[in-house]
Amino acid sequence: MSLAFQNAFLNLVLVDEAGNNAGMRLALDYASLDALNTAFTAGDITQIVTDLEAVTDSLIASYNVGVRYQEDTAVVGGAGSEVENVALISAKLAGFIDKRVGLRVPAPVIGIFQAAQGEGKNIVDVSDSDIQTWLSHFEASGEITVSDGESIQDSATAGTFKGKRIHRASNRG
Repeated sequence: MSLAFQNAFLNLVLVDEAGNNAGMRLALDYASLDALNTAFTAGDITQIVTDLEAVTDSLIASYNVGVRYQEDTAVVGGAGSEVENVALISAKLAGFIDKRVGLRVPAPVIGIFQAAQGEGKNIVDVSDSDIQTWLSHFEASGEITVSDGESIQDSATAGTFKGKRIHRASNRG
């Protein structure tokens, strides 16, 4: 089982005179991330946006380019996994005293909780290295921002986050 390059795409947000948004997702014909990167550097994406601007009255408010990787063998998660079962993390934002952000981990492993049974099964273990490592991606030194481009406080510092198990409603079973 491994994730393999599936396709590249260009997402655009267009805004009309009333301020209404319309999204466009365009499939790009690049065979790999390297090919997409080469095309981006060469100005191919900018040219697509410029050419769209020539045929629309709307404002192209934003665009992003991405790639999709897809599991090339398995099509279901591990036994007992349920995406409706969620670890809800409440983390303090960097630069604020009492401002927090909610982060979700769908189908969390039991290892990030305080215990496998009893009350501790529903409380995130703030000293767990796996959850701290995941949350480090949302810190100032990480790659992911939250809210309005903000970061969370150092997850390895006591008291900067807490969490609990919650369940989302689902009509799929």
